[in-house]
Amino acid sequence: MRKWFPMALALVLCFMTASCAVAVTADTHPKTSGLLAIKSLNSISWRIVRDNTNPGMSQFEKAVILYDWLIDHTVYRGGVTNPYYVLRYGEASCSGYANAYSALLARAGIQSRVIDGRLYTQGHSWNMIKLGGKWYHVDVRMGDHLAETEGRYRRFCMSDEQARLYYSYHTKKKASSYSDNYAFRTGQLENSLAYVRDIIASRVGAGEKLFIVNLTESGASPEMNDPFNRITVKNALQNLLYAYPGIPDKARTVLTLTDNLLLVSVKVPFYRIRALALAMPADITVEVEGTDFSAAIPLELGDKFLISPTYATQQKLYWNSYREKTAVVDQNGKVRITGFGTTLIKASTVDGSKLSRAYKVTVRQKRAETGGT
Repeated sequence: MRKWFPMALALVLCFMTASCAVAVTADTHPKTSGLLAIKSLNSISWRIVRDNTNPGMSQFEKAVILYDWLIDHTVYRGGVTNPYYVLRYGEASCSGYANAYSALLARAGIQSRVIDGRLYTQGHSWNMIKLGGKWYHVDVRMGDHLAETEGRYRRFCMSDEQARLYYSYHTKKKASSYSDNYAFRTGQLENSLAYVRDIIASRVGAGEKLFIVNLTESGASPEMNDPFNRITVKNALQNLLYAYPGIPDKARTVLTLTDNLLLVSVKVPFYRIRALALAMPADITVEVEGTDFSAAIPLELGDKFLISPTYATQQKLYWNSYREKTAVVDQNGKVRITGFGTTLIKASTVDGSKLSRAYKVTVRQKRAETGGT
């Protein structure tokens, strides 16, 4: 028995050491699976949401408060991804930030998901959250890390267009809205929006249909030096309506942003011709002396039609002559005499309204004057 005692003692000591190690690991790094771990995560996330939000808050307000709480109570530690550990011990990797934020949002009734992609060339994780039926990108980790240099909320509720300045990723969810972007929602861009809106209104009101606005030129708001803000302003002013000269309705603007240059394309409503009338009597007689038809003065009928409404979009007319041996007409309405006889000079609309009117042109020999005795 003495022979086996040292070996048995060694086994007991090994078992006790292993048990202690397991206990420490389980306490400081709870497993992510199992009913106990789920209950623990639900309990701590519920307590945080309860203590920091109230039912009268909007989804946006709750999302901001939980974002702030996570930044204020967390420091970076690589490899820590467990949301319970993050919320309890305040350490997280980028995935840990994203997982913990999703846990808090779920308890607050806000839909979210974790996105795994790349920040520049490095693997990175962040969130997409759904506010007001629209998806946005939120990066809590970078909001924490870059708070001193670019501001805590710059990466709160980014659109795809903003996110792709720094991130690469694949997801079926589309983030195309700007309304809950933090800078826009909190009124930080009102001066910039007013400045750009006034420039566009002035130039559209002057009848311009295609022009460029420099968003960082002298006189522009300092916020426009940030490409994120330029994107938000472009999206906020997209498809707005402005008064355009000569038409009863307003024109729509389509905006395209390239760096600091905003290309404005003005889309004017399409108006069909509703009425086409003759501006002078329909019968025209031309007398030609001899047979030198080239000497006959051409008829100018291009402006001899009345188009209604006067602001019709496509006022071009298609011209043709029924009998070109008598007269021919070009597409400007200029009629050239080619022989004796009668023809119809017809003008037709080309805007789909299917209207047409015609002048009857008769060419005859000029009668010789008879002198009296």
